[in-house]
Amino acid sequence: MILEAKSLYKSYKKGNSTIKVLEGFNFEMEKGDFVAVVGPSGAGKSTLLHILGGLEKPDEGFVFFNGENIYNDRKNLDNIRNKHFGFVFQFHYLLNDFTALENVAIPGMINDSENNAFSRAKEILVKMGLEGRINHFPKELSGGEQQRVAIARALINDPSVLFADEPTGNLDKDNSRIIIDEFKRLNAEGLSIILVTHDEKIASVAKRTLRMEKL
Repeated sequence: MILEAKSLYKSYKKGNSTIKVLEGFNFEMEKGDFVAVVGPSGAGKSTLLHILGGLEKPDEGFVFFNGENIYNDRKNLDNIRNKHFGFVFQFHYLLNDFTALENVAIPGMINDSENNAFSRAKEILVKMGLEGRINHFPKELSGGEQQRVAIARALINDPSVLFADEPTGNLDKDNSRIIIDEFKRLNAEGLSIILVTHDEKIASVAKRTLRMEKL
């Protein structure tokens, strides 16, 4: 089991009210799995993704990566996130003053030398069909190209699990298909993926679907 969650509880305060998002939630994921998380707005899809990915601590419950409780130690959590988890969001969050190559390479310098990070970044971008856009800045790229650069950045440290939160939410039909084809290729190569989406057609490419409902 590469990723497992047990008895997750999460709620938020809104004025004098408490909004329950997760209540006794359990989750299991085998290595190489591709899980699509679907459900209505407010069902807790993004919250679940953030908790599983170590970005947001649950009120109660446990998250295990390769059998290890990720919230047991802050320093270890940072290490797991940096080395084993990759994240792609609806917005690409690229740094405007850096080229596509630099945007991808920068996170890689945390765990490797500058030369190796740039070499690895170029390799990933070429594999994603962006060899002609490597030295372009974000403003010179299309929306689909920007999101592919964001995916490449998420892959720079060779993660075990890729967390994607509505990665096609701002893209047209053609660019959405390109992004989903990339996820299918990556999963076929052995990458474990958790994808949050509101689009049933996109969810259908996953190996299994997790449906969430509002509490």
